[in-house]
Amino acid sequence: MRGILLYWTAIAAIGLAVRGQGWRHPWMIAEFAIYLLLLLALARQPALRRRWQRLQRRQQVIAGACFALLLLGQFMPDSRWLYPFVRWSMFAERQPSESPYYEYVVHRADGTTTTLLASGVPDAAALLERLHPLALDADAATRGLPTRAPEGLLADVLRAVAARHNRAHPGAAIDAIDVVRCTVPLHDFRGDASIDRALVRRVASR
Repeated sequence: MRGILLYWTAIAAIGLAVRGQGWRHPWMIAEFAIYLLLLLALARQPALRRRWQRLQRRQQVIAGACFALLLLGQFMPDSRWLYPFVRWSMFAERQPSESPYYEYVVHRADGTTTTLLASGVPDAAALLERLHPLALDADAATRGLPTRAPEGLLADVLRAVAARHNRAHPGAAIDAIDVVRCTVPLHDFRGDASIDRALVRRVASR
C-alpha cells in the first residue's frame, strides 16, 4: 500500500510539472494536496488494507494503474491526448480581452430572416466551423490588417452555399447573407442584449 501511495504521488507530481503550466494555478496545488491527504487517510483504514491485501497481484496493479491514469489526467492541463488526458483544464485563467465569434444572418427572397444554422443548409454546423477562419480574415481586411486567405474567398464560399441551397429550395431562396461579428463582454455580461454585433459585410447571392 505504501508503494502505491508513493507511485501515485510521483504520477501527480509529474502531471503538475508537465510543460510547467500546472504550478501557475494555486487551486490545482491545493487539490493535489487534498488528494494526497485523502489517499493517506484511506491507507490508514484497517478494513481497506485487509481488502487490498486479499487482492491478487494483477488486480492490485490494474486498480493502481487506473487510479494513477485518472490522477495524471487531472493534472495535465491543455493536453492534446484522449481521455483521461483531456485538452480542457479544470483550472483556467480569464482571458484579458473578448474573443469574437461570427453569426451569419440569412435574408430570404420573401423578406424573412434566419441564421445560417437554422436555414436548412446541409451540414451547417460543419460549414460554420470552416467559415470561421475566413470570417476572421474578412474582418481583418476591413480594418486594414494582414490576412492569410485570398481576398473575397469568404464571399465566394457564401455565394456557392446560397446557390446550392437555392437550386434545392427555390421556394425559400436566399437573397443575401450578412456576416456579423459578435463580441461577448467577459466582465459585464447581461444576456444576449449585451453582446455587441457589428456587420462585417453583406454577401448577395448573385
